[in-house]
Amino acid sequence: MATNQASNAATPPEETDIHMRTAPRVRFNQQLGLLLALILLSAVLSLLAPNFLTAGNIVNVLRQMSMIAIIAVGMTMVITAGEIDLSAGSLVAFSGVFLATLAISWGWPLWLSLLATLLLGSAVGAFIGAIRVTFRIPSFIITLGLLTALRSGAFVLCNGFPISPFPAAFNWLGAGFIGPIPVPVVIMILTYVIGYVAFNHTPWGRAVYAVGGNEEASRLSGINTKAIKISVFMVTSTLAALAGSILASRLDSARRLWQPAGSWT
Repeated sequence: MATNQASNAATPPEETDIHMRTAPRVRFNQQLGLLLALILLSAVLSLLAPNFLTAGNIVNVLRQMSMIAIIAVGMTMVITAGEIDLSAGSLVAFSGVFLATLAISWGWPLWLSLLATLLLGSAVGAFIGAIRVTFRIPSFIITLGLLTALRSGAFVLCNGFPISPFPAAFNWLGAGFIGPIPVPVVIMILTYVIGYVAFNHTPWGRAVYAVGGNEEASRLSGINTKAIKISVFMVTSTLAALAGSILASRLDSARRLWQPAGSWT
């Protein structure tokens, strides 16, 4: 301990200043590298498939990826906080079946069914977070078990059969347009804007970074680490429920094994 303290104390101020000046440049270079990789991939695909860069295909790709992208906002927060959530894909399926059960089987109004589904997602995230911070069980284990539980719950709700059709007005959420832009893409963009602001320009976002970097130091500095961990799980699960609702709307039915291609489960 004494050796570490002496080493830290012996670090020249100039070296610290250089690190602080170069850190933003390193982050920018990393982001630029990802952008260049995306541009290169798009160029290769446009050469291999002449229709790749057409407006219709780009809109279709954005609509296809929107549900995974929405979940990715919350998943980024969970991972930044030092945790993981493996149940997101199963929650997408369960949310769709839950929404269909309320709206079709039970005859609830669409707006109330959607609100209840989002609240369900939030409750699932709160449950994961509460178990994590109370019993100190790794989130990998909690969400792996919940993955199976949600799959089974979806099967019980729908008895193994798809539930359809939804009222015609509900199709707008997954298949409608706002001008030339699909509604799921608009929701994805809004989610990213809100997520960016919350993550980078609020005390909550800075606390998420701090907890993920050093939980004990964050706790000693006055951050409610338990509340932060619970909140990031709630955000992810709510967004997964939203993605499940969009998917149910787009396909006009609900199934027990719905999971977007490339999901985490």
